[in-house]
Amino acid sequence: MGDELRKLANSFRYALRGIWYCILNERNMRIHLVAAGYVFFISRFFSLTKGENTLLILTVCAVLMCEMINTSIETVINLLSPAYHILARIAKDIAAGAVFVSAAASVAVAVILLGDPLGWINFWNMIRSNSWGLLFFLLSVLLAVCFVFAGPKMLRKLTYQPKGKRR
Repeated sequence: MGDELRKLANSFRYALRGIWYCILNERNMRIHLVAAGYVFFISRFFSLTKGENTLLILTVCAVLMCEMINTSIETVINLLSPAYHILARIAKDIAAGAVFVSAAASVAVAVILLGDPLGWINFWNMIRSNSWGLLFFLLSVLLAVCFVFAGPKMLRKLTYQPKGKRR
């Protein structure tokens, strides 16, 4: 039982390590995470049903999963075909296209679910009626830009040190 529990714990650790690798190394993953954060925050100002919130969560997760699968495919192709090859390019382009399709669908879902003007009015009123709200929002935008573009340098220093050992 102890060995099985250790294997299970390791499987979670490996999965989290893979997610962290994507965050550190893929700018688009960081862009998707920032967009998701803003969508989830802004959605609080709308009267979404449980079903609509579920759809929003599933749509965002689909984009993140596609980005991780794309990263995985690109990494394997780079390993197997370090030199340029037309089939490698095609495979990478198709994987990137899958991310694009899922992101476009996610934007469409967000536009449909967050299209109520009253929700935007509520959001705007919160920001402009409270100087702390405006300051927080502007600071969050600055931090988001730093996370997307300077994030890997800062985050690598803080955490991820890949080891030569493979599982």
